[in-house]
Amino acid sequence: METLTNADGIFKVQGNDSEIGWINPKVNILHNCNDDTKECWRKVVIYVPKAFISESATPEKIFDIGTLNLDAELPGEARDCLN
Repeated sequence: METLTNADGIFKVQGNDSEIGWINPKVNILHNCNDDTKECWRKVVIYVPKAFISESATPEKIFDIGTLNLDAELPGEARDCLN
């Protein structure tokens, strides 16, 4: 699933699927904040903790990633030239 932030930088992602075993959902944030002159996107990956994965189509808990300052270099940040 792909989504964009609104004017305030807020976004919501929700999905469901039938799986055998555990899934390992993640949020990939691709951006070019303070980086317009360099090739490829800056990429930050945030994994959704297992406590926020439910078996029903309606989430039982909401995972709030909080506020991220994308101007700063975040831990684990990389470059993504494919998206």
